[in-house]
Amino acid sequence: MRITLRLHVQLWTCAVIRKIDTLPSGDRALSFCLDVPEGEHKMIGALFVHAADGNRTGPHRLFVELSELLLQLGLPTMRFDFSGCGDSGGKPSRDNIDQDCDDVRSAAGHFLRLTGIQRVLLIGISRGAEVCFRCTVRGWVPAGGMILLSPPVGSAKASVRLFADSLRQYARKALDPRCVRKIISGRVNLRLITLNLSRSLGLMFRYKKEPVPEKAEPQHDRALALLIFGSSDPIAADSLRHYRTVCDARGLDYEDLVIPNANHSFFHYKWKEQIGRKTVMWLHETGLLDDTQ
Repeated sequence: MRITLRLHVQLWTCAVIRKIDTLPSGDRALSFCLDVPEGEHKMIGALFVHAADGNRTGPHRLFVELSELLLQLGLPTMRFDFSGCGDSGGKPSRDNIDQDCDDVRSAAGHFLRLTGIQRVLLIGISRGAEVCFRCTVRGWVPAGGMILLSPPVGSAKASVRLFADSLRQYARKALDPRCVRKIISGRVNLRLITLNLSRSLGLMFRYKKEPVPEKAEPQHDRALALLIFGSSDPIAADSLRHYRTVCDARGLDYEDLVIPNANHSFFHYKWKEQIGRKTVMWLHETGLLDDTQ
């Protein structure tokens, strides 16, 4: 049974109409939450794309808080769950990133039809950021801009660094007396630890790189990109170097920011605040907020 929920929500000084429903993506039903400011709104809307095994709230409710901020600026926002994640049907994509791209394409089309916006601001984190980039360069989404948070890169160097960092974290936890008691009592989830370590090593095979054109002229009607990384993310340096190279090769205008001490998922409220401030500043500077319905 499908339930459509429409609510009037008051967010500080912004009255918002909320719709919670499902949208089709192939034979799968994707759950989504759509928020639209009452009255006039911008002709660009923010579509949030979560990481693998995540959901539409984002890590540590990052997407919820960013959505509330963008609504204050007059942007409609949509947050959805990938297939097999959150409240959506179907099976998760695992290493099939093309299924995730299909989901984004379906969600973006539904977003445009429901709101009348003309362009989409894609906001993705980790694997979701990689999906946003692929959908944009393939021309699958009328993207006016991308905000890519901790986008990953598949390389041997990045994989080894992530694996070593995971080992250090587990070794540090093993010295904690509380963890020692868990180990003795058999309450440690060894299966989860093994899965996390294997995923770290599998990073080098997980993302096949999009082909880079031999020659590309700058095209200013294409999407702008804001790349945001945390300095404590073990793959940040390799990922930043990769995305700078790819954006340059494709003639994409981009800006990057590295937040000191932040990790891959930006769990601390201060890091989330920095992302919010930079996002607002970047949207004003790029003119993406100029068009209003």
